[in-house]
Amino acid sequence: MIQQAGNLIPPFLKEGDKVALVSPCYRLDPVKFASAVEFLRGWNLEPVVYPNPDRQYKGPYAGSPAERLAELEAAFRDPQTRAVICSRGGYGGIQLLPVLPPDLFRSDPKWLVGFSDITNFLAASLRQGVASVHGPMGSTFGDDPVSDTALRDLLFGKLPRYTIPADPRNCHGTASGILVGGNMTSLIPLLSTPWDPIIGDTVLYIEEIGETLHHIDRMWNTIALHGALEHVKAVIVGSYTESVTDIGFESAEEVIGNYADSLGIPVIYGFPAGHTKKNLPLLYGGKVTVVSGLEEASVLF
Repeated sequence: MIQQAGNLIPPFLKEGDKVALVSPCYRLDPVKFASAVEFLRGWNLEPVVYPNPDRQYKGPYAGSPAERLAELEAAFRDPQTRAVICSRGGYGGIQLLPVLPPDLFRSDPKWLVGFSDITNFLAASLRQGVASVHGPMGSTFGDDPVSDTALRDLLFGKLPRYTIPADPRNCHGTASGILVGGNMTSLIPLLSTPWDPIIGDTVLYIEEIGETLHHIDRMWNTIALHGALEHVKAVIVGSYTESVTDIGFESAEEVIGNYADSLGIPVIYGFPAGHTKKNLPLLYGGKVTVVSGLEEASVLF
């Protein structure tokens, strides 16, 4: 098992491994759930589906908090299962944090995969010292073959090295740290709690969907007020999808740049990850180097 900057990298997958498809937040449409199962079989993996994948609670939830926690714990306690892939996000992860066993992710490290509200669990895994994957999950499998292939490569042992054209808004430079962050709405409540992932030298990745610009402004300032920016050595700005313009800025990126550009650290805009078809997987809790140049920007694990 590999260790990077104190965080364990779970054993990489091999063909024939069992992988659990779990729903710790909202419920995934049964047809899409079945499609995700077949998608994983196409990778020559053996999907494990827990009882009642059609379970529904209080509208969109995939079961009560106790049921969702039991499913998540069963997947991580199963010694035969080598990865736990979330079916979708939505909301509900934060409900489980106070009752997560303190050794759930560490006792038998295995890959946890997801994004959006799954940010809660990625952060919790990091605080238990285990890296995970911010990337495609059951609800988005098949949306972008490039992202899907990159996820499979990562899980099977090929760490990502991305190079994209430089965005004219980028702040140039080179910096290294542990990649943390995720969906801003899910990340902000974790600050200064036992699940806060922004500790030590970090590269902060952020993304969002459907938020007003004034709320994005508030969330950035909340990060600053908690003193978290003192740990940030570079910022990767992912996709800000369906942002609602309600203040005198043209975009979420302009709101973020109003603050981030004065930090004196590398800032990369337009990285293709988040709530968008192209959602390149990132090693959450892994050591990463960010290189922002005049012609291109690189994110190297």
